[in-house]
Amino acid sequence: MKTHRATPFVLGAVFAVAGSLHLAAAGKNAADAIGDDANNTPALVEGTVSISGGGTFLRGNRAAFEQRYCTAKDGYGGLEALRYRREGAHSTLAIDSHLIAGDADYGLNGLWSRDEDAYLDFGYRKYRVFYDGSGGYFAPSASFFPIYDDKLHLDRERLWLEAGFKPADLPRLKLRYERLTRKGRKSSSEWGDTNLSGNRGARAIVPSFLELDETRDIFTLDADHETDAYQWATGLRYEHSSIDNARQNLRRPQEPAARAVTSTDVTTSDQFSAHGFFERRFSAKFLASAGAITTTLDTNLEGERIYGTDYNATFDPLLASRQVGDLGVRDLTGGTRLKQHVFNLNAVYLPSAKWRIRPALRFENLQADGMSSFIATNVANNLATTQLGSEAVTEKQENKLTGTLEIRYTGRPAWSYSFRAEWSHAEGDLDELLFTSSTGVTQIERATDYARSVHKYTLATQWYARPGLTFTGEYFYRLRLNDYDAIRDSTAATSADRYPAFITNQDFATHDGNVRATWRATSALSFVTRYDLQYSIITTSFIGRSEIRNARLTAHILSESITWTPHARLYVLASGNITYDQLATPAAPFVLNSDNNYVNASLSTGYVLNEKTDIVADATHFRARNFSDNSAISLPYGAELETQSLSLTGIVRHSENLTYTLKYRYATHTDVTSGNQNNFRAHSVYVKTDYKF
Repeated sequence: MKTHRATPFVLGAVFAVAGSLHLAAAGKNAADAIGDDANNTPALVEGTVSISGGGTFLRGNRAAFEQRYCTAKDGYGGLEALRYRREGAHSTLAIDSHLIAGDADYGLNGLWSRDEDAYLDFGYRKYRVFYDGSGGYFAPSASFFPIYDDKLHLDRERLWLEAGFKPADLPRLKLRYERLTRKGRKSSSEWGDTNLSGNRGARAIVPSFLELDETRDIFTLDADHETDAYQWATGLRYEHSSIDNARQNLRRPQEPAARAVTSTDVTTSDQFSAHGFFERRFSAKFLASAGAITTTLDTNLEGERIYGTDYNATFDPLLASRQVGDLGVRDLTGGTRLKQHVFNLNAVYLPSAKWRIRPALRFENLQADGMSSFIATNVANNLATTQLGSEAVTEKQENKLTGTLEIRYTGRPAWSYSFRAEWSHAEGDLDELLFTSSTGVTQIERATDYARSVHKYTLATQWYARPGLTFTGEYFYRLRLNDYDAIRDSTAATSADRYPAFITNQDFATHDGNVRATWRATSALSFVTRYDLQYSIITTSFIGRSEIRNARLTAHILSESITWTPHARLYVLASGNITYDQLATPAAPFVLNSDNNYVNASLSTGYVLNEKTDIVADATHFRARNFSDNSAISLPYGAELETQSLSLTGIVRHSENLTYTLKYRYATHTDVTSGNQNNFRAHSVYVKTDYKF
């Protein structure tokens, strides 16, 4: 386990303080001098400048700490907030910005409005998301592969500009542009394999990662109008997205058969949609609305799956470390075109003050066509690399009808009841064709008709037992029925390519109930108690086999929160939940039943020392002990880890305009599932200065 020294964090905050205060004062003086109208009435100017910084003394795994607390271990600091608001007789300008180095968190957003008829909303935000890129741990041989720096991160950006215009008695218009990006590396759960597992066979525990470079540009134009009798809205939306991603995977590292696998995904898409909505109030008791949306999506894709001596390698049919069954793809190109049309009708009927009825109906039509061409590569038993040019074509169409009905009754004193029913039925067909490019010989040809039905019924009630004591209960039953009919299938019944054509139906049934009690015992003490029970069953039927129950999921969740204010200067907030969650399967001798049981608790208390000083203390605790070692047959299942933290915050109001904050946090994390490779202990310090003007 490594020990990391905390490095000095950003010192530029000192200069930011002086500069921000100078600019704020200059802006205020200028606003006061210029005024806002013909009578030279000074505008109202106010704002806040917050400078903060922090760092961590860490012993243990840095990547696990940064992912858990979403902050850089080496320190961060800068302008946490600069809020400026100028309000005049006819216009308002609000600016909010921040710049935190170390965490790479930067942002600026503003809102300008003129009376109530026009506004301009703009902004930019960039922030970093941290990931732990470590792989799995195999306990019998203590196998763990730190094969690269596991401190991964993604940088996310958002840029937007929106203008709105609302002339008197005319429709309101809104035009918006937004750009979203993701770039960097994050962990992947598709791990590579190794034979270095103590003579226990190949185990998939080698870490892998994703390289992401994604951009989305979105343009929208909306219009709406509302009167006492009706309202309507309509809009257009265009989105262009660009993806250039890769999954980097190592197989058999530190072995003679070591090789890297790079799977690339280069995709561009254009999506256009138009929507409309109209609502009419016919009377005080009846309201109806209708809406529609149509969407077209065009996608072009390219990609490869290449084995090589390193990531992003060039295809080599004579790769020295190639192994039998190394499946790859070259020169993948293709595209899809999707069209979707949705129509809905809604109504609200109030036959009396005690009843509320809301029926709704929705129809959806979906059509999708796709094609692709590629060269499939494989390594045969004699280690010869084969290459087969192939083309694939798919066609899909589906119609779906959904209906809902909500009824609410409040006719009994201290009681209310509500009932909601939802039904949906979808029918469609999917045609799939895969053939050899050079000869036209069919490899796979399938035609599948399918039907999906969903029924969900929810009943809820609320009882106001007495002032300060309320009970709430809810139960729902959900049944999903999936039926498949493979009317044409060219693969043999024993072929591995038969999946999923041999599945005839798959059903999911869920019962879920919860009860909650809210009790205000005294003016200073209140409780909220909740219990949830969920029970689910998955049943599947196959061609030539009897129906089997694939899984049974049972979950119990008990949660409690307490609020106590014994004194005007003291408050205590406590919450916790206990979860028992088990998934049972007939394959338990091989994969074991899955347990997801855990305890989560938190405690927060604050005390006012005097008019200028507050103290706040927070504590958290999380524990999961579900580790089951099934290494002799397959892989270990479940997790065993524990995370705890304790923090103490002091807030000092030096003056009406100036406030200081100092926070210390101690955190510990123990992860037995990773062989304690991801453990850490951290001492973190955070300081902040707020100045109001």
